[in-house]
Amino acid sequence: MHGRKIAAGVVNTATGALALAAVLILAACADPNRQALAPQPVQVDFSEDTARSELHAGRSAFAAGNETAAATHFEAAVKAWPPNKPAWKELAETYQKSGSQTDMQYALFFLDRVDWAERQHNFTSAMAFDLFVHGKAPRTEAAHNPRIMDMARRMAEFYRWRGHGR
Repeated sequence: MHGRKIAAGVVNTATGALALAAVLILAACADPNRQALAPQPVQVDFSEDTARSELHAGRSAFAAGNETAAATHFEAAVKAWPPNKPAWKELAETYQKSGSQTDMQYALFFLDRVDWAERQHNFTSAMAFDLFVHGKAPRTEAAHNPRIMDMARRMAEFYRWRGHGR
């Protein structure tokens, strides 16, 4: 008889926990103040080949002393393949050489985050960038930079896209 009470107590506890979880989920969904983190449609215009080509063109332009062209190619490389660490690094160096502190900080901001994101599961990285964009994660003055916010959205898109197995 004692065994039945324990078994019934476990079932009642498990059922109660499931009911509580369901109530909390429904309450969260019904909260009109809740901001959804619904993913934006994923643009499938990512290309590792394009990124390699742009990186090569950027390196050539940089070697020729043309920082403007180099930056344009490095920007195209990170747009084509956002976790392109060499392109982010060389973009930062290009901006540093040209004396553009704000642009250099932009490139370093993402170089640091790509290093972290590449060690995570794709969906974890996508969610981290989504949380940053939607103001649900710790933010610095970077959150006031529209260029950083646009690239953070693109990063989230990329990691969602890659997480779906392309």
